[in-house]
Amino acid sequence: MTEVKLVEVDDIKINYFKFGNGHKNLIIIPGVSIRTVMEFRDAIIEQYKIFHNEFSVYVFDRRLNILSDYSIDDMVSDMIKVLDHLELTDLYVISTSQGGMIAEGIAIQRPDLINKLVIASSAYNVDNSAYIVFNEWSNYAKEYDRENLAKSFMNYVYSEEFVNKYGEAMLDMAKTYTNEELDRFVIMVKSMFLYDMSEQISNIKCKTLIMCSMKDKVFDYNNSLRMHDKIYGSQLHIYDGFSHAFYDEAADFTELVYNFFMN
Repeated sequence: MTEVKLVEVDDIKINYFKFGNGHKNLIIIPGVSIRTVMEFRDAIIEQYKIFHNEFSVYVFDRRLNILSDYSIDDMVSDMIKVLDHLELTDLYVISTSQGGMIAEGIAIQRPDLINKLVIASSAYNVDNSAYIVFNEWSNYAKEYDRENLAKSFMNYVYSEEFVNKYGEAMLDMAKTYTNEELDRFVIMVKSMFLYDMSEQISNIKCKTLIMCSMKDKVFDYNNSLRMHDKIYGSQLHIYDGFSHAFYDEAADFTELVYNFFMN
């Protein structure tokens, strides 16, 4: 199994893993999750196998030592410090959901770091419909209601077909969530409540591909349409099916991203 590594910068401690042997640097910034993505690294490596030869791929988690007021701005600052520490530049970036918010901040604050950017299932601010979803997740997690949190999360994030196939396994996993993981999840979700980059999003100048689903139940796809209008020269790809996590379900997602990066 691929080794999880720890990078420490100042008071920041962030886990990551690396795969691929290419000369181009690719980073993946995932969305918010209840359990760390480090535990699913084998599946991620398999999912992104198309990148193995051309890219050295880094998958980052959030910092280990988060405080109760941890914000998206803090996550952006953390990632910039880590990227500088690892001397990663000229980056190709795949960002999903909350990860898209972090990537937006990096692209705005440090345009020198990013070559090409993919923002999938994300937004530059949180509208009322997304706020309702996040508030529901936060409340279940605060109550340590693992079953209803898992049901809510997967029904908003995944397609009906995906839930029918994997729902029981996801509910079984939910039984093993620790109180610490749920407390951390509350902080991560809360960080998005006041997120708003409406005035800054047009400052993104790197080549950008925005991807969304018309059936996204978390971020309405109109968020991506507005982002496309504000980021000059950006490309837009809209899926008709799936839901929020089309990046986990659509068979052609990695191929579309690979072609965007290579062309």
